Amino acid sequence: MAFFRIGWGSPLQGPSACLNPSNFLSEGAPQSDLVTQLPGFNGTFHSKHYAGYVNIDESHGKNLYYYFIESERNPSKDPVVLWLNGGPGCSSFDGFVYEHVDSCVVYIAGPFNFEAGKTNDSLPILHNNPYSWSKVSNIIYLDAPVGVGLSYSNDKADYDTGDLKTASDTHSFLLKWFEIYPEFLTNQFYISGESYAGIYVPTLASDIAKGIDAGVKPAINFKGYMVGNGVTDDIIDTNALVPFQHGMGLISDKIFEEANAACQGNFYNETSQHCKDMQGKINRNVDDLNTYDILEPCYHNTVPDVTTDNSRLPMSFRKLGETKRPFPVRKRMFGRAWPYNAPVREGLVPSWPEILKHTNYVPCISDRIATVWLNNEDVRKAIHAEPITVIGRWRLCSNKLIFTHDTGSMIPYHKNLTTRGYRALIYSGDHDMCVPYTGSEKWTSSLGYAIVDEWRPWYTKEEIQGSQQVAGYIQGYANNLTFLTIKGAGHTVPEYKPLEALEFYEQGAPQGALVTQIPGFTGKLLSKHYAGYVNLDESHGKNMYYYFIESERNPSNDPVVLWLNGGPGCSSFDGFVYEHGPFNFELGKANGSLPILHNNPYSWSKVSNIIYLDSPVGVGLSYSKNKADYNTGDLKTATETHAFLLKWFAIYPEFLKNPFYISGESYAGIYVPTLASEVVKGIDAKVNPVINFKGYMVGNGVTDEKIDGNAIVPFQHGMGLISDKLFEDATAACKGDFYISSSQNCTLLLLKISQKVMGLNIYDILEPCYHTPFSTKNSELPMSFRKLGETERPLPVRTRMFGRAWPFNAPVREGLVPSWPELLDHNNVFCTDDTVATAWLNNEDVRKAIHAEPATVTGPWELCKHLNFTHDAGSMIPYHKNLTTQGYRALIYSGDHDMCVPYTGSEKWTSSLGYAIVDEWRPWYTKEKIQGSQQVAGYTQGYVNNLTFLTIKGSGHTVPEYKPQESLYFYDSWLQGKKI
Repeated sequence: MAFFRIGWGSPLQGPSACLNPSNFLSEGAPQSDLVTQLPGFNGTFHSKHYAGYVNIDESHGKNLYYYFIESERNPSKDPVVLWLNGGPGCSSFDGFVYEHVDSCVVYIAGPFNFEAGKTNDSLPILHNNPYSWSKVSNIIYLDAPVGVGLSYSNDKADYDTGDLKTASDTHSFLLKWFEIYPEFLTNQFYISGESYAGIYVPTLASDIAKGIDAGVKPAINFKGYMVGNGVTDDIIDTNALVPFQHGMGLISDKIFEEANAACQGNFYNETSQHCKDMQGKINRNVDDLNTYDILEPCYHNTVPDVTTDNSRLPMSFRKLGETKRPFPVRKRMFGRAWPYNAPVREGLVPSWPEILKHTNYVPCISDRIATVWLNNEDVRKAIHAEPITVIGRWRLCSNKLIFTHDTGSMIPYHKNLTTRGYRALIYSGDHDMCVPYTGSEKWTSSLGYAIVDEWRPWYTKEEIQGSQQVAGYIQGYANNLTFLTIKGAGHTVPEYKPLEALEFYEQGAPQGALVTQIPGFTGKLLSKHYAGYVNLDESHGKNMYYYFIESERNPSNDPVVLWLNGGPGCSSFDGFVYEHGPFNFELGKANGSLPILHNNPYSWSKVSNIIYLDSPVGVGLSYSKNKADYNTGDLKTATETHAFLLKWFAIYPEFLKNPFYISGESYAGIYVPTLASEVVKGIDAKVNPVINFKGYMVGNGVTDEKIDGNAIVPFQHGMGLISDKLFEDATAACKGDFYISSSQNCTLLLLKISQKVMGLNIYDILEPCYHTPFSTKNSELPMSFRKLGETERPLPVRTRMFGRAWPFNAPVREGLVPSWPELLDHNNVFCTDDTVATAWLNNEDVRKAIHAEPATVTGPWELCKHLNFTHDAGSMIPYHKNLTTQGYRALIYSGDHDMCVPYTGSEKWTSSLGYAIVDEWRPWYTKEKIQGSQQVAGYTQGYVNNLTFLTIKGSGHTVPEYKPQESLYFYDSWLQGKKI
């Protein structure tokens, strides 16, 4: 696979280059500005550091503070990069402390990782950052304009400034800086920044270009610029928000369509009261999200009256070595861009401290580490900064400025610079709601340049478990303009995606069934476990295998839930091992050795009795002596599973009075409603035993082939996987019907779309695959293995999918369904790895312990088996309508980043039933507080007839695997009939 690489020079070299003192460039640099030691850091600098002031106006005492780090590789040849943070009014120590302090990023390459001090006011501990941008470039962190960070003036009138004055002053700084460091004049020079630096960067670039044209000395070797999630154009930026919110599943189709109609597509100038009301409704739906990354929690209470204190530290602190970026000192943003509810418009801009008084504008804040470090007088002496008595306390974002946005749109600046040959990289973390990628895509396209590198995925250079991963999407234009997205990143890309940023920068049961011990598990079972076979047909030797776990809470009163995995043909041990079973499985020390089991704190058996069933026969550990029974389909599977339930309740009659629910995911979107229909028919016919059936749950479930098929392209567009143009072309060519191609042009465009997304993990577009899509081997293990205690779910044994739903390139249609092994042979099933479950369930000691027949009887356990399976039930919509109108409860839930059975289809078909809405689209929240506040976990809409549709924010196809805590909460709440 190709990967996209942007580099200031040649690729990263090995560590020897970083540590070689001969690489240090010293001649010409002022020794008085040399930083020789830093409080909190006991290591060795990998290159020379300089810091101090450049006076740009002697009469005013106007001083701009800089911190300069020579490249660790080749300072005499590597480019010089100026880094600017946004605000306006925020210090570039934001990048120094919090970003390029990330794990694999060459972004705002701070040289250190900062670990919180042992007490609130003690100094943080600093560690060398292996992914600092100074690995491959010389980098200047500048506090600009004066009045920001450590920069100051003796004339307070200088704190009255704006875009144009900031650009002029920063240009003056650069001219003087290159006089101080003339040895770098021959190096290529680039400007970079993020957020409000979307204004700073092009205005400064324009001033530099004018200076070069005018023959100003020293002549700067200016080559181009980079802007990340940058403010650009008032109207485009603002109008990009609502489409982004809709595409990401934060607002419903109905709200989006009503708002679009009311505002006539213009969300910048509200044209009517109805438009304002719809904007208010949208804001209420998204208010409690982390604006800067909708998948990240906030780390203080989002309710404005509660507190404005920002001293809390996020739960994401880790000890060194636990994560690629050892010390993510915060997973929250502040001062990164203009707040969501305060768009940048012409004229006087309120200061950050003013906005902070209204904390609903700026949620998710905590800057204690930088504040403690930069207000320590020993630190200030070490970095040659004036003391607090001279310039006051350091703040991330200044309270001194009177700042005017006086440049208007940046589009003319970009057009002028790029047509003159300066290179421009416009990049966007695609989960930032403050300055969303939708706006950056729109304005880069609006320049009208020819596309020279059509929208495509770009890949990590480093292989993860043997294959490169889709890191985002890229489109290249004439005039050296590149637009690039970073998959899963928030507003400050290097903070979230260090590896990717580095890449693009450098480029009463029967006791016979009782389970008394489990090989690999040395703890105490938290409730009773039973397992074994139920024979459905003595003459055929037709046996269905189940594993039943009593509730840990109240087994006599808690509901009984049947769990079914999809495929068709995949074992429900998929859910048991990898999702919501009683154990977390830790990889064995050697290939093929038994995994180590630990109690799972988010098991669904915490709150319910649960049956894991291998169905139909021929799947998992279920088998028949008559191989003709492996010729089956939807309707036969439903009939046989109903027969199983009747026999199971005869064996376990003490559970007949408990409420009974059916649940499943993926192709179980067919299994669940067809089985529910059979159960209801049995109840109506007074079949004994009478099952106390109450309702059902389906997660990311196959439902209706047309709706499912037509939901994929809009999802891909909403998630930023295909461009506006490609989406519009395909919609026009296919006339909105992507299920049955109506023309050759439609077919070609759908093929083009497939090519764009083929390298993604279709089961979670944010997750990597753990083998190449062109390999059928599935023996490698994901990097996501962790030691116990490192993550909320301690042992996510895989972050990859297999056998979860019908593959993206093989939609479920009437008739014979190809088997999973056949599809795997044809490379249609990516991201596979089931080593843990396979090793465990093929161990004969395990089989004895769980009362399963040996492999000599059932054959080896495989996650998904070959069946002759026919999809013969048609659309599930009539089933759902029939069941819900009879009063049976239904929860339809969707992980909102699954591309296999995307939420867009589930939202569409639930709406298509025509039921009245009784609980209008709104966020739902985690039960447990994270750093003092509940977090938006997804969105829900309730209908009459007990139908609920629910999304899970940031989750893939198998929701409990990705969001175990949130899953347990909505599962328990829904079963109890509580409001989610």
